[in-house]
Amino acid sequence: MSAAPRNDMERLPRSVRSLTLASFAVLTGWACGGAESESSMAPFTSEVRVLEGPDLRIGSVDDPDFAFSRVWSLAQLPDGGILTFHRQEQLIRRWTADGLPAGTIGGQGEGPGEFSSVYHFGVFGDTVWAMDQRNFRATYFDTEGEVLDVITVPTSIGEAGMATRDLPPRPERPYRDGSFYGAQPAFSHAIAEGDLTEVAHVGMSAAGEVTHTVWLQQFRPKDNLALMRENGGTFGRQPFGDGQVVVPHASGVVVLDRRAPASSDSAAVHVTRVGMRGDTVFRTALPFTPVPLSPEAVDSAVTETAEGLSSFLTDRLGIPEGTVRSDVRDAMYVPAFRPWATSLMPSEDGSTWVQLASSSRDGRVEWRVLDPRGNPAGTVFTPVGLRILRVDDESVLGVEADDLDVEYVVRYSIVDEAGG
Repeated sequence: MSAAPRNDMERLPRSVRSLTLASFAVLTGWACGGAESESSMAPFTSEVRVLEGPDLRIGSVDDPDFAFSRVWSLAQLPDGGILTFHRQEQLIRRWTADGLPAGTIGGQGEGPGEFSSVYHFGVFGDTVWAMDQRNFRATYFDTEGEVLDVITVPTSIGEAGMATRDLPPRPERPYRDGSFYGAQPAFSHAIAEGDLTEVAHVGMSAAGEVTHTVWLQQFRPKDNLALMRENGGTFGRQPFGDGQVVVPHASGVVVLDRRAPASSDSAAVHVTRVGMRGDTVFRTALPFTPVPLSPEAVDSAVTETAEGLSSFLTDRLGIPEGTVRSDVRDAMYVPAFRPWATSLMPSEDGSTWVQLASSSRDGRVEWRVLDPRGNPAGTVFTPVGLRILRVDDESVLGVEADDLDVEYVVRYSIVDEAGG
């Protein structure tokens, strides 16, 4: 694989270029000299923290200035301003640090500063970026929404008849140095049929060249719930799924290996942090005591999943409810033990939050926190129903919904638990 072109930096807007070297050094400095290591966790008793608040709540049922569609992701500006991305509208909304409307960025369309299919957006200093996956185009804005630069990455989507496993990677988000993070497409039907067993997460140049592999994500056929039919299929989440989770972030990826154990001996999940050049920062084992998965829990999951699919499969396609239930049971992945961890969240300060599958402490959600080197940094409990979208060392930003399913952007402070 060839090295990235030396002129990638010059293609960034001036505001991004000016912050790149200094800010990138600060961002990734914690990884310097960090050789690959694996350590078993000491008990997470050093620090217990909880959320206090919310001290900010943005949204409204009837005020058009504060009403919005589902929040897909969010980011925060250096001055505390908040940006929320709304996939249905392909629009970024701007909010002041106090939660007041401050304008919008982008919107549905094909022109400069407009989006067709954005999944990832973020902030580099005082520059806002959005990656349009359909056009393989990164657009950079100032904080007022003015377009600074547009970079379209030359991308091959493969040839007709090419096997899914051979499809080339596609750019998904820019890095600060002008290169891009990309990944091969992971189509659910190919995973379910066993045709796709791994996907490459890669670094790419602005010229579209794959420069190196960051991570190879592993798949098994039952990692997705797949109800296959002759003319297609219906795909969803496995209730007891334990597939590998790969989360990209500003300086690489974080990986959660969470396969349920085959036995109760030496059960552990693993968290691996990999830098943007494919260097392993740490690999940490989190041991746990596995809990057997009961037949009653499986029956309940089958019923709930089948009921959720009935409006489409039964009402629209005419598939009998009994057939849907039987197909769900056949397609469901049933390990011997409950998966211990479900997801992870890279924090803005370089730490990593790992969400546990079962709630505790009065029904709150439990997270285990690793510091930037993979060492235990404590436990955090968060409210059930809070969808966390951004974490730093002092606060959590996320989304909560009311009884009418209206979403609100909320901010909580992270504080020490009394007596913790």
